[in-house]
Amino acid sequence: MLIHSKKMRILFDVVMISIITIVSVIYYAPKMKQVHAAQETVAKSVKVQREDDSVPNFDSSLPGMQENPKPADSKDPEDLKAALSNAPDGLGIANLFQLGTFGTEKDNAAKIIDKNSFQNSNASILQVTNRPDQLGAIWGNIDDGNYIDISKNQTLSMWLYFGRPTAIDEHKENKYVGDGMAFVLQNDTRGAAAISTFHKGLPDQRFGHGESLGVWGTDFDTQTELTSKQFAGTAIQQSYALEFDTFRDAQFSSKQINGLGNSFDLDLRGAQHIAMTYPDSAKTYRSDFSATGGFKRYFIMNHGDNVRDNQELTDASWHHITIDYNKIDDKLGTLTYKFNDKNLDGTPRNNPVTATNQINIDHFVLNGKTKLRWGFTGSTGTYFENNLISFESVPSFVNGEVTTELHDDTLNKDITSDSQKVTEGDSLTFKYYLKYLSGIKPWNNTVADINIPKNVTAKSISIKYADGSSANVPCDENQHHFNFELSNALKDHDPNNPHAIISVVTEVNPVSQTTKVGPEHSRFKSQYLIEDAESQGFTIDKPELNLKVVQPTGDAAIIDSKHKPTSMNVQYYVWESSQGWNSPKITVHAKVNSADKFTDYDPKVQSSTESDELTVPGVFHDGENSIYLYATDSNGNETPVKRIIYTVTDIGALVIGTYTNTVSFKDINPETSNQLVGRKGNWQLNIVDSRPLNLSDDKKNIWKLKAWADPLIGDKTHKKFNGAIIFKNPDGSILPLENQPQIIKDDGRKSLQGTQTTELVKTWTNDSGVLLKVNGSNNEDNYHGYIHWSLVNSI
Repeated sequence: MLIHSKKMRILFDVVMISIITIVSVIYYAPKMKQVHAAQETVAKSVKVQREDDSVPNFDSSLPGMQENPKPADSKDPEDLKAALSNAPDGLGIANLFQLGTFGTEKDNAAKIIDKNSFQNSNASILQVTNRPDQLGAIWGNIDDGNYIDISKNQTLSMWLYFGRPTAIDEHKENKYVGDGMAFVLQNDTRGAAAISTFHKGLPDQRFGHGESLGVWGTDFDTQTELTSKQFAGTAIQQSYALEFDTFRDAQFSSKQINGLGNSFDLDLRGAQHIAMTYPDSAKTYRSDFSATGGFKRYFIMNHGDNVRDNQELTDASWHHITIDYNKIDDKLGTLTYKFNDKNLDGTPRNNPVTATNQINIDHFVLNGKTKLRWGFTGSTGTYFENNLISFESVPSFVNGEVTTELHDDTLNKDITSDSQKVTEGDSLTFKYYLKYLSGIKPWNNTVADINIPKNVTAKSISIKYADGSSANVPCDENQHHFNFELSNALKDHDPNNPHAIISVVTEVNPVSQTTKVGPEHSRFKSQYLIEDAESQGFTIDKPELNLKVVQPTGDAAIIDSKHKPTSMNVQYYVWESSQGWNSPKITVHAKVNSADKFTDYDPKVQSSTESDELTVPGVFHDGENSIYLYATDSNGNETPVKRIIYTVTDIGALVIGTYTNTVSFKDINPETSNQLVGRKGNWQLNIVDSRPLNLSDDKKNIWKLKAWADPLIGDKTHKKFNGAIIFKNPDGSILPLENQPQIIKDDGRKSLQGTQTTELVKTWTNDSGVLLKVNGSNNEDNYHGYIHWSLVNSI
């Protein structure tokens, strides 16, 4: 049985290769009755990047890659500078994308801004277009794992920017904008070279312009009679697109039709719109012609039933969009978007623009595969705009969600939109559920940024993981904002049910009148995912009759199962809001667990500042026990029933006790090879056994310790260290620990009554225990990783 686990973070420096091993402990709570607060570890605010979640090195020499954005490159530099200066928080994932490879390097106007220097941010921003007569395409790099997996539900979260209307030159007073951009799913045989193309493969081949947005058909031939199917062949093939069109192309006279395509939107009334359909389907287009002032042909686009017209896209503001792909079966899925669903600070917006379309999976001709290339295309004509994208998720890497819950522990009820009433002194627990849904990377190094209302006082913060491990986070009663990093990676521990639950326990503050408390915003940011969450609002009631119970915490809430009581003393406050010479008589009613009836008590003290105490008899059982109290007065007022919780459990436990957070190995130089390197400094790893000594079955006194290590990764080069962490037994045998759990001690034993501590490191010699094996030469760098320890009993 797994009892307890710790995780040690490893850092080391290769300058002379000085190696530091940070040992950050993950706590696996005992799978026994007791969960003792004093035995829980504290969450570490340590940022670690491992080999399995690293991003390829940024290479500013790649085509279109910029480490520092240059607003002067834009036709509207002031707008671009303002957009980058006010950009939302995003992910630094530049190297997970690639520029479209159509034509020559000059044909693609798109850029990937690796770092936003205007905010001193590591966020990556994609720029599709920024001048007239441009065409741009940026795609997720499938080879690096950035794709849409249509076998799973996937959620994309991102911010879009569409610029502002501007004059095309200093002599023009009228200001316009164009043409927009499109989110595209595709399996075109051209891959990253896919783009709207006229006369594909012929000497007069031309790429899309203006209304095509780089994905739709190209309407360049005004004389030849083409079928809709032929015209659809000029679009990106085997694709589906969600367009954000900022310019209404609605020309129909021969004089206006320019041979560059400017008639797609004749069926729409609004200048700007959002629509989605198949770019390569004949049903998406219909032909027409004009004989006024000369004969010319043109195509009109069928935008579908779910077009959202009359949008305001080009308002010099960032717009958030959530795109959900949901699998129905192997043949069908749905694509749903919610546009303008968040404010810039991450709080939710009311009434987002939304639509859902069904998608035929066979349209992509995947031939049994499940990976779709995704990205953005855009194009401009005479008019232009700064088209930008900032991402909050990479669903193929980490697809997860955060939901919240608010529970009144005192009233033993969930606070919902239909049941919001709480009272002064109630214990409220704000819960944040982080659930890993799918992905090829672990959801780790997650930084929680949590806000709670000013109307409550924080009492404790804890984290519980799917594997049973837990951690405490320090908090101060004056704090209402908390920022900390989760020490466990969610996927690593339980692939069948990976989750973490953060619980912030609070107490409702006094109020002078009934007070409505709004939701509070929190954010959870990791390398591949940013999630926002809102707490449930509530109302603090100010009734005439008030009852406040005192919840025991820590050891005070634990009862030893060997000494179950027959009664418990409870502390409470009871008072009337209106004090007068003829105050009504108050009665307090109490019972334990599911007793048949409440016992009545006359309070000795009636005050909101001075507590009273009463003794409640009852039967206490193993596990959670509840003492229920409520009060009534002679005027007919009655308080809600409130609950005090005690836990009956076996006090004994087997845990990993004191350990060293940061440890190191002896210095080596870059050319060291075929050598075992010893430990340096003070290492500690203690096993604390407070279980009762079993005199009848010695097997139940035994414990074992497992260990394994992550590969060691360089901070600068992101390369793996040429060597590994090993464990050397006293007999000279070596156990490789890299990604291989090994039992390093199988004879641990409880041999004394009371608490017994084994100082494990003291059992090692200078030439045994945990050592560093160097295989060959290494680059100068800082290397890091983790050692994991798992404590198990004999069962």
